[in-house]
Amino acid sequence: MARLIKNAVNWSVRCLVSAVPSGTLEGVYSKNAKSISDGVIKSVDDLVREETFASLIPRDDAFTANMQTVSVATGSLARYYLRKLQIVADGKSDLEYTPNQDTDVTLEHVLPQKPGTDWKMAPEVMQTLYNRLGNLALLTGSRNSRLGNVGFDAKKPVLQASSFSLTSMIGGFSNWEQKEIADRQRVLAQHAAKA
Repeated sequence: MARLIKNAVNWSVRCLVSAVPSGTLEGVYSKNAKSISDGVIKSVDDLVREETFASLIPRDDAFTANMQTVSVATGSLARYYLRKLQIVADGKSDLEYTPNQDTDVTLEHVLPQKPGTDWKMAPEVMQTLYNRLGNLALLTGSRNSRLGNVGFDAKKPVLQASSFSLTSMIGGFSNWEQKEIADRQRVLAQHAAKA
């Protein structure tokens, strides 16, 4: 059961990121739930081999490609994705290491939703980049609350000082625009299949 739940979470993330229609997913899940109840599917391996199910779950290459462009509007999902990617990036698996939402870890939008005059991109471009995973970072709440909508130059030293390597890497960029957000998102996507 533990293996099934872990795999179900992984499959769900792959489907969410890859925009698999929820109706399609529900149909396949319910069909296979019946097969499990009937004893036709007896293990996680049997489920993975089931043809309809196997064709629905995005493979590593497709999932990684989708991670390079995904936008995440739900804060709790974005924090979950970033926590899992952080664990893989640091090579940690200890549960105590996991940056979780019960501690003071928040979601920072480097390019804010309502950018001030320090941000020079076109408003329509900024709106498309706001929820891109590459623009999002884990940050302690005390640091995050001080940042607000300030420009990148003011945010950079705070981000660079973060103990989260995927957050501190942002401080290595000289600018924070469309190219830099896409570059960081490609780095995050490299960890996605393993996460």
